[in-house]
Amino acid sequence: MVDRLVAVNDADYRLPDPVLQAIAGDVIDPGSEVGAAVAGITPSPLAKTTPGAAAPLTYINAADFGADGANTGDQSAALQAAINAAGSGGVVRVPAGIYRCEAGLTVPAWCTIEANGAVFGAGGTSAVELRFVITGSTTAITLGTYATLRNIKVRGPGTAVGTCTGVAAASATFEQVSVINFATGVHLTNGYYSSFVRCEFTRNGTGLWLTGCYNVNLVVCQFYCGSTVDDSPQNAIVGAARGLNIYGGAIEGYKSAVAMASSEVLGMYGVYFETKVDANAFGVQASGLDNVTVTAIGCMVYLNGHNRWIDTGGSTDTTVTAHGNHFVAVTGSVQVPIAYIIGHEQANNIGPDNWAEVVKAGSTYVTVASGALPARGSVVTMPIGWVNGTQVYDGRRTIAGYILQSLGTAGAVTFDSRYQRQVVNLAANATSSTISNASNIAQEIEISWAQDATGGRTYVWPTSCRFAGGVGPSDTTANTQTTVRFRYNTSTGHWVETSRAAAVPN
Repeated sequence: MVDRLVAVNDADYRLPDPVLQAIAGDVIDPGSEVGAAVAGITPSPLAKTTPGAAAPLTYINAADFGADGANTGDQSAALQAAINAAGSGGVVRVPAGIYRCEAGLTVPAWCTIEANGAVFGAGGTSAVELRFVITGSTTAITLGTYATLRNIKVRGPGTAVGTCTGVAAASATFEQVSVINFATGVHLTNGYYSSFVRCEFTRNGTGLWLTGCYNVNLVVCQFYCGSTVDDSPQNAIVGAARGLNIYGGAIEGYKSAVAMASSEVLGMYGVYFETKVDANAFGVQASGLDNVTVTAIGCMVYLNGHNRWIDTGGSTDTTVTAHGNHFVAVTGSVQVPIAYIIGHEQANNIGPDNWAEVVKAGSTYVTVASGALPARGSVVTMPIGWVNGTQVYDGRRTIAGYILQSLGTAGAVTFDSRYQRQVVNLAANATSSTISNASNIAQEIEISWAQDATGGRTYVWPTSCRFAGGVGPSDTTANTQTTVRFRYNTSTGHWVETSRAAAVPN
């Protein structure tokens, strides 16, 4: 058999005779009629491409059709004339300036509208602004299939003016496009393989609205979602997409960053999230849906205004995968945030995340909606730097890093068994104590009594505790802690000592 190709003869584009002989001899019996026919084959010369045979792109300068960027008069007719001249597959180049438009523009399939020079200005925005003065439900720009906007700023009349849409499209490409001040910034319907690269969505009622889309990708895009009326939080991305991926960039000032519909796949990689203070603000809303997959890797999340970041509670056949995310919630946060809310019958793989900068008391890392435990089992890795009152779900139960209590007046103490480590700072005597929220799972908790500089503070162990030797430690030395670890006995309802350390210096 022939074990390598032989270079094509440029003179007649025929395979050399030795190759034909090898083929005839190794593949076909040369004595047969077929073999004889193959040996006599003379290939026809390959056709060569004639230079210039492909139709060149049509480049149109909008100024040649009377478009004036001095922000005077209605330029929509001149711009539309330039677009029509370029036609499908053409390119319309718009010189720097502000173009007032009192009517919408329609762009044919495969056509490109771009700023002449295609370079962002020093301020990071386009030198070309299409300023639409429209009302009602008018759409500023309607893009044909696979049309492209490049280095263009599209400005609308404001979020409270009618239901105006900035750009309506199906499958389209947006590169360095700013869409500002519309009720809906961009509305994609049945879009396939649409992409947004270094785009900006500012002060729109909804930045990006997706209807029945597939494989939509955002690369280093920025959303700022405050209203043009009062800067109140608005929505960044809303709708349905089977395959929405967000790579880098930022989503800020939102009421909802991504509000998903059913049968969606959402991937977020290295995205920065920071919302305004709103009682219902969330990062990803996917609660009550079916067949949803959410992946969040390496995101930076300021939780100060959230009451939840990712919420899939009440959803079924849902998967949440989240790793390497960094959360921040300062002491003065208005909301008491929850990083993740998950639901029953979900497959979740969450953590490790960095929780070290969450210092808002009561913040929750993972919680289970409606108290249901995921039947499929979840993996949750405790974040770095646990803080007081922080809870996590480990696939079996809600647990936590530690909870700190201070007793300034003599009285009773209650330990919540959902928290693995319990510390009581004693500045008075603990007259009694109890352990709450015991379950039928083999829980473990650790209880520490910490004496102040005065010492001598007495304490009473819960009656449900059982100690080695029958008696619990009672040391009261100043500036020390006495600690006992317990494991719950589900058959007796007792907390059984597994280890102790008495009078350890604070």
